[in-house]
Amino acid sequence: MKNTLLLVDDEPNILKSLSRVFDEEGYEIFTAGSPEEALDLLKNQNVDVIISDQRMPTMTGSEFLSRVKKQYPDTIRMILSGYADFNAIQSAINEGSIYKFLNKPWDNDELKKNVYEAFKQHTLNMKHKEQEQELTVLLKFDKLTGLLNRFSFIQSLTDAIQPEDKETTSFALMLIDIQHLSQINNEFGQEFGDQIILEISNRLKIWADPSYLISRLGGDEFAIVIFTDIKNKKFLETTIVELCSFLRQPFNINDSKIIVGSNLGISLYPTDANTSDPLIKCAKLALLKNQAEAGKDCQFYDVSLEKGITTSIQLETDLHQALEKNEFRLLYQPMVNQSGYIMGVEALLRWNHSKHGILSPDKFLSIAETTGLILPIGKWVLQTAIKQLKIWHDMGYSELQVAVNISANQFRDPNLYQYVSDALKTFNISPTCLILEITETLIMNNIEINTTLLKSLREIGVKIAMDDFGTGYSSLKYLNTLPINILKIDQSFVREMLHSKNTADIVITIIALGKNLNLAVLAEGVETKEQQDFLINNHCELLQGYLFSSPDKASEITKKLLQQFRI
Repeated sequence: MKNTLLLVDDEPNILKSLSRVFDEEGYEIFTAGSPEEALDLLKNQNVDVIISDQRMPTMTGSEFLSRVKKQYPDTIRMILSGYADFNAIQSAINEGSIYKFLNKPWDNDELKKNVYEAFKQHTLNMKHKEQEQELTVLLKFDKLTGLLNRFSFIQSLTDAIQPEDKETTSFALMLIDIQHLSQINNEFGQEFGDQIILEISNRLKIWADPSYLISRLGGDEFAIVIFTDIKNKKFLETTIVELCSFLRQPFNINDSKIIVGSNLGISLYPTDANTSDPLIKCAKLALLKNQAEAGKDCQFYDVSLEKGITTSIQLETDLHQALEKNEFRLLYQPMVNQSGYIMGVEALLRWNHSKHGILSPDKFLSIAETTGLILPIGKWVLQTAIKQLKIWHDMGYSELQVAVNISANQFRDPNLYQYVSDALKTFNISPTCLILEITETLIMNNIEINTTLLKSLREIGVKIAMDDFGTGYSSLKYLNTLPINILKIDQSFVREMLHSKNTADIVITIIALGKNLNLAVLAEGVETKEQQDFLINNHCELLQGYLFSSPDKASEITKKLLQQFRI
């Protein structure tokens, strides 16, 4: 397909002269004698590059191209005018409405060069856009079934439980586990098992009301949100019986008749829980109960299923004293390059509880966030990590970096920039050796304000990593402008990429996207040599996981640094 060029000028002689310049360049050339004529043409014709005059009777070139930007943002827009017009179009250039200002009178060779570069930029932009669109589809939908995947389902579920009028909203969340799928895969092969999953998803689509949310959570797990008045138990029970009967019907795959069973766990909103995570937890407990009791179509959540689950009340009480009692510890997990050499470490918080032993953050971080204790704890983590980094730098490892996770409440703390800056100055550490890890969801919550804070940190040299990248998809259109240095591929993708082509495609696309945007890409959760080989073969430059080292005490990391061999 030819590159398309639109020339806009109210002087016919200028249009003819410009057309002659590009006649032999192989472009498809369109001309318009006014901005209005050009806008009409653009309604029916894709144009890659526009060159417009500035001084025209009905509309200036900068005004015209500002309108083009809003309606056709992918088009590269250039002004060709006398240098005296530069001040008049300066604001349009600053706003991004104009890609480049070209001066009259023009030099033919210079003009051709600029237009050639504009087409190259257009091709690059379209490549980035295509990658972003592909990644959005990969991240939002399950490739095999076309259903919502786990991440987009959870987001949709969260949206569903935050309506304008909560009092009139109720629904049932159903988790479905398909029985014996692993045995079917072993006996008949993965392709046969995929056909079973595809047929199940098709049945769910046929059975479900268009208003229902349906997801393949992964493997043999599905989830459905049934929007109905949960007080109407008869309707809900009838609906579930119909679904179970539908799923029990034989599958005819490759001339083989297969019957598969299913387990169902159901929780009700808002009766059982009124936020997404607890609601999913309730449905999961019901599903586990249904799996343990053969013969039942389904299991509704009941509070009795909570027996044996430890309450967090005592933990909250103890957490208030943990800093004072010096019970927190930092472990460090190496980040290595493709040759296995340590380039940096991630600081990981642990709580050495007097009764429960070593607790990981998932056991207490939500409590710390809720109570506000995350602010003093987070400051302690940052200072301790930088202090340890200073020790390693003084040993001669001056290029070593440390990564510290920043929580949502810390990120909203107006003093964050100041205490990061103060900690670096206190221990005389170069800001370029500090990496702050921010989750994708956190950045997107208030994109403009958060971008401003990140830019201020970047300006002093601090590096920014987007943690768990891929678990959300709304940030893709901002990725090119966000002040980040590193993309961290979520470990859930690394875990599944050798078993799922869909997941492998996501990983490969994230790496390619990072490279095109000049971002370092780090894969988390690398546990096997096969995962390492896959990532290296697809040009992922940084790796982290148990294959290289578990999170360890600073003294053990020091030993590894002293040895500095391929772990």
